[in-house]
Amino acid sequence: MSSSQNGEGKEVLAYTLEFNHHPLRNLTPLALGGRDPKELDWSIEVEPFSNFSFQMMRSNILSLCTDDQFSNIRDSVVFLKPPPQPLPEEIELLHTSYEDQLKDLNPDQAKCVLKSLLCGGISPEEGILSGRYHMVLGTPGSGKTTTIVALVKILASLKQRVLLVNSTNQATDNILLRLKESGFDDFIRITNNLSSVEPALHGNAKTTSMFESMKAIKETFDSTYVFGTTCLQMNNTLLLCVNGGRFDYCVMDEASQVSEPLALGPVLISDRFVMVGDYYQVSPLVKSPLAERKGLGISLFERLCRAHPQNVTVLKRQYRMNRDILALSNEIVYNGVMIQGQCNEESLRVQYQTNAK
Repeated sequence: MSSSQNGEGKEVLAYTLEFNHHPLRNLTPLALGGRDPKELDWSIEVEPFSNFSFQMMRSNILSLCTDDQFSNIRDSVVFLKPPPQPLPEEIELLHTSYEDQLKDLNPDQAKCVLKSLLCGGISPEEGILSGRYHMVLGTPGSGKTTTIVALVKILASLKQRVLLVNSTNQATDNILLRLKESGFDDFIRITNNLSSVEPALHGNAKTTSMFESMKAIKETFDSTYVFGTTCLQMNNTLLLCVNGGRFDYCVMDEASQVSEPLALGPVLISDRFVMVGDYYQVSPLVKSPLAERKGLGISLFERLCRAHPQNVTVLKRQYRMNRDILALSNEIVYNGVMIQGQCNEESLRVQYQTNAK
C-alpha cells in the first residue's frame, strides 16, 4: 500500500495486488489491510498474464484479428483459404535454374525447396502477396536440416531477407551451426544474452547493448539477409531494424513444437512462411488440460497441413533407421509412407557384445 495527496489535499490510498484468474476474490479485507472492499471508490484491474510468453501470444492473436495489414495472413490461417499451387512446368523450369545448388538433395528435398521458392506469388495489382506458405512434413532421419540449409542459402543468394526461427535457443543454434558447416557464415544470431548462444556462434551473435544507435544497427544489418533467433524474440529492437521490421521469408524449424499463438509472431512480420516439422513425433508442450482440450495442443503447422495436404511436401526417404526399425515405425505411425534412402545399412545396426558362451 502507498499513500499520497491529490490536488484537493485529500489522502489517496493505492493498493497493489497480485491477481489470479478470479479478480474479485483478490479484493478481500486481508489484502486491503483490514479495509472493507466496498469502501473502495474505484479499482484498476490488470490482465492476469504474469508470464512474458503469454503476453506475446496474446499480442500476436490480437494483431492477427484486428489489424487490417494482416488480412491476407488472416485469410490463410484463420479462414483457411487454400494457397495456390505452382504448376509442374514452373517447378521443372526453376529446377533447371538451381540444378547445381540442388544436386546433393534427393527428389523430395529438392521439390520442397522449389515449392518453397514458388510459394510467394506476385499480383500485378497488389505486389507481393503476404500469407503465402508451404509446409514440409519431415519424417525421422529424412534430412530436414539439410533441406532448410539448401533453401536458406538460395534465398540469401536472391537477396531475400530470411527470418530463421525455432522454439528454443539450442535448436536455433543447431541449424545455424549447420549453415556455418556448409560454408555459409553470413548470418546474424539475434539474442538478448550471449550466454544463451553456442560459443561457436558468438562471432555472429548481436545484442542491443553492442550498438550505440539505431543508425549503427541498420548499417550493420543492411548487408545481411539471414537472421536466426527464437519465436520469443519477435519484439527485439534489433528485428525492428531489419528492413523496417519486415522479412521476405520466415523459415520455422521444428514447427510442430511451436504453439499456434507463438508461431504467429514470426509469421506476421514475414511476407511468406515455410514451416518444417513432424506432428507425428512432437506437438506443443501444454501443461493445462483445459487449454489442450480447447486446441492449444495443436500447432499451426499441423492445422495447415491437415487443412491443405496438397500444399505439403513429405520428406519420406530416411537415412537413420535400418529396415527393421523402419518397418516398425511405418506400421505404428507413418502408414507406410517412409522408404529407405541410399545409405550403408550396416552402419545403422546396433553393435553389441554378450558374455554368453
